[in-house]
Amino acid sequence: MPDKIFFQKYQKALVWLFKTRIGKWFFKIEPKGEIVAVFPNAIRWINPNGSYSTEFRTNNRYAYRLNTLLKYFPFLMWEREYQWYPQLRLGLTVSTFYPDPDVESTSVDGLTEADYANGSGKSWANLIADAGTASYPSLVGDEVADTAMGFTTDSATTDFFRTLRRSIYLFDTASIPDTDTIDSATLSLWGRAKTDGLSATPDINIYSSAPASNTDLVAGDFDSLGSTAFATAISYASWVGDDSAYNVFTLNASGLTNISKTATPTKFGARNANYDVSGTTPPWSNVANTRSTLGTWYAEKTGTANDPKLEVTHTTPTTTSTTTTTSTSTTTTSTSTSTSTSTSTTTTSTSSSTSTTTSTSTTTTSTSTSTSTTTTTSTSTSTTTTSTSTTTTTSTSTSSSTTTTSTSTTTTSTTTTWKYPIDVELGYDLVLENKLG
Repeated sequence: MPDKIFFQKYQKALVWLFKTRIGKWFFKIEPKGEIVAVFPNAIRWINPNGSYSTEFRTNNRYAYRLNTLLKYFPFLMWEREYQWYPQLRLGLTVSTFYPDPDVESTSVDGLTEADYANGSGKSWANLIADAGTASYPSLVGDEVADTAMGFTTDSATTDFFRTLRRSIYLFDTASIPDTDTIDSATLSLWGRAKTDGLSATPDINIYSSAPASNTDLVAGDFDSLGSTAFATAISYASWVGDDSAYNVFTLNASGLTNISKTATPTKFGARNANYDVSGTTPPWSNVANTRSTLGTWYAEKTGTANDPKLEVTHTTPTTTSTTTTTSTSTTTTSTSTSTSTSTSTTTTSTSSSTSTTTSTSTTTTSTSTSTSTTTTTSTSTSTTTTSTSTTTTTSTSTSSSTTTTSTSTTTTSTTTTWKYPIDVELGYDLVLENKLG
């Protein structure tokens, strides 16, 4: 909820908005002069004579309406630290969930406590570690039922306490599609009352819970609450306790992770942070039944205008189909080598023939001797000539094809027709307007 700090930080922009025709219509204002300042519960304008007039409301009327506007504004989102983040929010879905009233079918809410008679109380350390003594899943309209958290002293023993209370909230969030992304969420508790008899200024924060049943609470569920903070604690001073508005917890990353998209309910709990979770002993009083509490309504109250409320902003993812076709041709080099060797042998044959003829003639008386010697020498010379002819034929065939990757991307976008909800159309919550006027 935008507060004084928010209005101060964005005063210039808010004054501009309030001065426009749409702003005057949305915030339902009729200033008698030019608007010069705006506040959570008032506007100020300058009169024709130079004086200033300020119109006050009994509640933070303009903060409530501005919160409604920011909740659905399609181009920006903001966090509790008042930082703006550009984000196109068209197409986001905001789903609201409430616990089941009695008779419960899928979820439950209520109070658990460790409660002892005066004189039988416990030290603070033992009390916060207690297993629990009672639970209230279906009560409405009494002192017990209107407590979100609280503690009471045991006046008989110094620094002993007789009662500690914690609350549990379950929400059937199975309708959130499994494929959706959870972008943000708030858990809101209607501020019914608050009291601080111990001057302890207790705060309150959101944590996990793990009750034994999804549709009922028992005493043993008291010690099922976790200690990891799911939001920023709301101080006693900041708790709206006049039965006029919600106290809003913006869930952090741990809180968002705790939201279930299955048949199992989302399970939260609320407990005091600065004493219960921290283990620090609160201030003590010797006056019987002195207590400090923060009050709220539960789902048993008629209607849902004051019920615990979980609002989840989630996004349906855009479906993108990508088809990639890759055609690859490999470059092939073919080398053909043909070697032909021709060997020719030349044989030279040399034939030498030597013929020697010797003729001897001897003359003797009456004797005649004739000797004839014939020598024939034949020489054959063979010369071998080797002729080698080598023919090498290299045939290289290169087929080169460039690898081509063809990517065809088909994108199917989810188109959401965004409509302002009725509370934006009217500029405020109908129930709240009827209550506050």
